[in-house]
Amino acid sequence: MLGNLQEGFGAQGRGVLISTVTRGLRPVVVGVVLGMALALLLGPLIGEGLFDSNPRDPWVLSLVPLALLLGAGGAALLPALRAAKIDPVRALRAE
Repeated sequence: MLGNLQEGFGAQGRGVLISTVTRGLRPVVVGVVLGMALALLLGPLIGEGLFDSNPRDPWVLSLVPLALLLGAGGAALLPALRAAKIDPVRALRAE
């Protein structure tokens, strides 16, 4: 709905797309940063319970956040594309 209002006030489709994706990714980026910090700080404590694994494995510490960001980006992109394609006049009339 916010994308519709933005277009109604003159925003271009690209601006709506970027704004919607940014709003969708913001909590994921905060969660990834906090999770990485906690993983690095608490890794030695958790490492005692791991079997044949390093709590600071660089592959895991790089691929898991990347997978989370890619998944969230795809999830945020789908509604953003749909919001960017909506005709603002029809959307405002429906509201």
